[in-house]
Formats: sequence, structure tokens, C-alpha cells
Amino acid sequence: MPEIAKCQILPSYFFRYTKSLMNKIKTGFEGLHRRYDTGIFRKEKILGDVDVWIQEPPIVTSEAGVIIALWKRVGAWRDPAGKEGLAHFFEHIPFTGTRDFPDRDKLFHTINEMGGAMNAATGVIMTNYYVVSPKNTFQEAAHIVSELALRPLVREEDIDKERGIILSEYRRRYSNNDIYTSEKIEQAFWKEHPLGKRAIGTPEGIGSVYAEDMREFQKNYYQSGNLVLFVGGAFSERKDILEIASKEFEDVVRGPESPSWPPMPFNNSDEILLEGEEYLRSQIYMRWMFPVGNTADALRQSYIASTLSRALTEDRDSPLPSIIREKMGLAYETKYSFGGADSDSIDFGGIIKVPFKDLNVVQGVFMDCLKKLNADEIVKNIRRAQVARAMNYTDSVNAVHNAVDDVLDYGRPISYWEAESMRDAISPDEVLALRDRVLAVKPWICRVHGKN
Repeated sequence: MPEIAKCQILPSYFFRYTKSLMNKIKTGFEGLHRRYDTGIFRKEKILGDVDVWIQEPPIVTSEAGVIIALWKRVGAWRDPAGKEGLAHFFEHIPFTGTRDFPDRDKLFHTINEMGGAMNAATGVIMTNYYVVSPKNTFQEAAHIVSELALRPLVREEDIDKERGIILSEYRRRYSNNDIYTSEKIEQAFWKEHPLGKRAIGTPEGIGSVYAEDMREFQKNYYQSGNLVLFVGGAFSERKDILEIASKEFEDVVRGPESPSWPPMPFNNSDEILLEGEEYLRSQIYMRWMFPVGNTADALRQSYIASTLSRALTEDRDSPLPSIIREKMGLAYETKYSFGGADSDSIDFGGIIKVPFKDLNVVQGVFMDCLKKLNADEIVKNIRRAQVARAMNYTDSVNAVHNAVDDVLDYGRPISYWEAESMRDAISPDEVLALRDRVLAVKPWICRVHGKN
């Protein structure tokens, strides 16, 4: 395909930024964005309503292929009250046996004989199953993924055994106090909103899940309207992808795409305090959440938000760390998050971990640094980020996993070249405009009074 053809398939809104692209900062790496772009996918459809995203050349990882079955909008936020952890628990069950692999040993022996690997993941808004295996094993890989995604044997004896494994996973996860504290903060922010649920669930919820709950969950949500397939790496070279996928997934339960979650908690300016023996480290958490407005522009808005957070904190000589660490003599950590179109939100904020007596001081420093952030700091960060990302275009299998996240957040895979071009086109004025929007409203604030 000629180079210019790649430009022609970009979404129409991209060309609004042509003028600023012409004036973007030059790093010498721009050609790599397109020459080694493994993030380009074409969209096909099978069975009437199941999207299939197939990776386009160049396929850099020539010996390995990947197939992923994504259940979008099927995750922890769907857990019924009192059954917290159901979505994640159910994701484990196919590995204990499916229709064609009735026990764990047969399933794992088959994947090992193929020279492949398989896994699954559950988040708040999704579940997926995937296989990575040699390029001559696509049919077998597609069959295993379809078995995991569609045909688990939901048996009480397997559930009882797996329950102990998941409870052990829960204890291991929350033995990390930073994770425990972070999730308590998240729950405080989201309150009763379903997006505040954690994928791992609760011990009480995990202990209350039985076979009938899993069958009901599968019937309600594992439907064709929620299923998306991704095929990439060496498997992309196959001419029979759609034929094989149609055959393997033909018995998916027919049903529409599930509705989305309730409105997001915008304009939340509460201030809360978490304290108790269970919290080891004191910290302050500030968060702003805005509606994204035009969801087609969500990708660009997330890049603007990430540029703002990086310019503020990424390096030792960035404004916030240089003041807190070098001038105040405090060790600190900071973290930023930002959202996309799937939640229709721009999410910006910071976590600073310092002694409790210093929390109000560092809050003031944070806000002051935000006010004083200037275009020079932003340009410097954009240049540094371009160089750091310049060689990140070569792993086809990872690109397919990235495409899953893109479809969840933005409705389609984002090619690396499109992403980098859009990032490069961001102007300091746009970043400062978001900064001003942040400064105009009170954030949601959580202070944690820990032992340290």
C-alpha cells in the first residue's frame, strides 16, 4: 500500500489538525511511526453482529499469532449485589473444563502441545480470553478461545475448588497496602456507582457465588452483541480467518449489545478523610472529572490530559517534584490518571504521599505549580516524549492487546502513526486550556491518615 494511502484511511476529524502537524516539533523519528506501524487494523463482521478486527501489515512478529475474544461491557460492574466478584470468578471456570476439553489436564496438554499459551483477564468493564501460538495453529487457537469464551462446564465441584484459589488471590492482592489503600480511595470516590466495583470482588461475594449464578450471568451478558474478536501477529496472513471464526463462534447466544453504565459522577467536590490502623502511608488524592463532550474527540482529549500531567511531574526538574523533593526535602510519589470516550470523561488528578502533617502544604504546592505551568515546560515534555516513544512500534502481538484497550476506550483500534501524529499536533495552548478548566473548579479530595 502506498504511504499516502495510510493517510487517506484516517478518520475525517484527524485532518482538522493538519495545520498544526505541519508545525510540529521535529525529532527525526517521524518516519518510523508509519514504516513500523503494527497498530493498523481492518474491521470485518461475522454472524451478523460480531466485529472482527484483523491486524494489517507490517506483521513484525512473524512466528507467533494471537486471537482474543473480548466481552465488552461485561466485567465487575455487572456483579449483582451480594455476589461481588462473580464476573472474575466466572472467567476462571472455563479453565477447569469446557465441552471439548472436559478437564484441566486435557486443555493444558493441548495448548502445550501446540507450543502456545493462553490466559484471560477481567476488569471493571470487560472480560477477555486469548491464545498466543505458532503461526500454523490458527484453527486450533480459534477453537480453544471459542471453548473458553462460549462453552465452559459450570460444575459445582470445580467452583468449590476454584473459590479457594480466588480467595487466596484476594489475600495476596491486598497484602500490598498501597493497592489496598488505592482501592479504598477509588471506592470512596465512586460511592454506589457500579464502576467503583473491584474485579476481584469481596470475600463475602466470592463465598456466595454458585453454579446457578454463573449460568445466569453467562445467559445475560455473554451474548453476540457484546463479543468482539481480534486476530493478529502471524495469524493475520491467513485467508480463512472469517470462515474459521464464523464456524467456531456460530453457537454464541444471540443478543444485543448491553446498555452502558449510569452517568459519571461529574462535579464531585467532596472532601473526605480515611484513617485507621489499616493504612500505612499518609497521602492526599485530588481528582477532577469532566464530561468529554464530543466522544469522537476523546482520544485527543486524553493525550492533552496526559501531556498536562507529564509536564507537571514527569522529571526531577519538572515543577512539582523539584519543589517537593529538592526544596522541601520530602520524598514523594505522584500518579495521574486520565480517561477516554468509553466513560465519556476527562479524568485528571494527583496522588502525593508525604507525612500527614505536610498534606495541606503539598496540596498548595500542587495547585501553585499547576497555575505557574508554562508553554516552555509543555513543549519540553512533548519533545522528550516523542523521543522516548520513537522505537515503540515493533511488537505485533502487543499491538493486538493494545487494540483491545482502544476498542473499549474509543470504539476502534488506534494506529501508532495516528496516535503519534495526534500527540505531536497538540499545542501548549490546548494543554493550558485544560489546566485553566481544572483550576476553575474544586477537586474531589481524599486525605489518608496513615501510620507513616
